[in-house]
Amino acid sequence: MEVKKNASENTSAEKMLDLLKREVNKNRELVNEVLGRELQDKMNRYQKLEMLLSEPVTT
Repeated sequence: MEVKKNASENTSAEKMLDLLKREVNKNRELVNEVLGRELQDKMNRYQKLEMLLSEPVTT
């Protein structure tokens, strides 16, 4: 979003490219953090379900 704001101002192409690279890196870090956490949560749930399903049936 910062790139669009600066594009309307007379910002040099080099500065715009630098801002875009920073924004991409920030978004990449956020995605890795969020997806990593969600993946870990899902793996934990899967392991708990596997344990429950492997227990003998009680009547």
